Amino acid sequence: MINRKAPCSAVTPKGGKQNLFHHYEEENPALLFYHMGGVKWKEKIMGKRVNTAVWFENQKRWQIKVQKGGVRRTFTSSTPGRKGLREANTKADLWLDDGVDGSSKVSVMKERYLQYLKDRHVSKEHIIQNEKHLRLYLMPVIGRKRIGDVTEENLQAVLNYAHTIGNHGKGLAYKTLKTTRGVIQAFVKYCRIAKTTKLFPENLLIPNDAHQSTRKALQPDDIKKVFRSDQTTYRGKIQHDWYIHAYRIEIIVGFRPGELIGLDVSDIIGNRCTLKRAVNRFGETTHGKNKNAIRSFEIPEIGMREIRAQRKMLLSAGIQTNVLFPTPDGERLNQQLYRQSWNRYKEHNGIADRTPYELRHTFFSANKDMPEELIKPIGGHSKSFDGFSTYSHELDGDAHRAAQWIDNTFARILGSDQ
Repeated sequence: MINRKAPCSAVTPKGGKQNLFHHYEEENPALLFYHMGGVKWKEKIMGKRVNTAVWFENQKRWQIKVQKGGVRRTFTSSTPGRKGLREANTKADLWLDDGVDGSSKVSVMKERYLQYLKDRHVSKEHIIQNEKHLRLYLMPVIGRKRIGDVTEENLQAVLNYAHTIGNHGKGLAYKTLKTTRGVIQAFVKYCRIAKTTKLFPENLLIPNDAHQSTRKALQPDDIKKVFRSDQTTYRGKIQHDWYIHAYRIEIIVGFRPGELIGLDVSDIIGNRCTLKRAVNRFGETTHGKNKNAIRSFEIPEIGMREIRAQRKMLLSAGIQTNVLFPTPDGERLNQQLYRQSWNRYKEHNGIADRTPYELRHTFFSANKDMPEELIKPIGGHSKSFDGFSTYSHELDGDAHRAAQWIDNTFARILGSDQ
């Protein structure tokens, strides 16, 4: 065992001996040992070099070899003495000591990332989405790799894997792959924040043959059925559907299911509706899907008739609540119950198999001829680039024009049933 308190001597470029221990001790406390006719010191400090430069008499230079991320580099200095030693070591340190430690496994960083999301108090839905995409698609491909060894090519392989293997072997749809890509990029961004990688995966490509999933809308005949019938089947008995006005108002103004569930009576003043919240599938109240989700617009007359009918129904049932579409016991509805009720209703009335979210698509399909500057404030729809949101603003009278447009649209569809 080497006595760390005793100085160690080595041959210097000038042929004399000098105490090398002390000048290295100034840099880092180290363990000394002889190697290749010179002196090396090893240290155990994560993220830094584990050796120091060695003088090679035949080459008249100091030399140090270091490795990072599987890449090996050699740094030298031909300056004699301590100055040359420090020069060679400094060159190595500048290359190594960039503040990034990529030694952690991807699997470890995944858990740290999910905890980071929890600490930020993001929605449960957001956390579950991230966990699912990382577990199903990222982990099988690169879960055992060190995060510092991960390249953009590796991450592209993750997307390709999701495209091929996802959805029980059927492959993920284009829109879902966009979500997967977003999760991957958010995960790597966290790893950069945690100083475990310098990777910027900004060029991940979704495979060209990824299929586009399409949502469908109710056809006019089915729209008529919704406005004609308020009957459903529950436990084998035909009865009035408690949520009939919810179905209709979603078709009329294009609410998302979570927005409809989050709607309060106080959000509607006169015929002006101001959306302030949404309730996700975990029952969490959020600010909506995107920045356009919080919006204010005028409800058309056909919609106000449904609002008035809903309030009258609640009054008749003796329910006093600020929730506009509550459960029969006055509590706020949840998405699962709403979906189950809609499914019973559509089956009872012979309506095509559409989801509650596709009632929103029915609104957009029915009003596809409406100018975009009128329909956007109602639907709260966003695009990657939207000239209207950037360069145009609502003018006086626009909200009323949009409401009249919707009234005319449904008057045409429903005819005498209106």
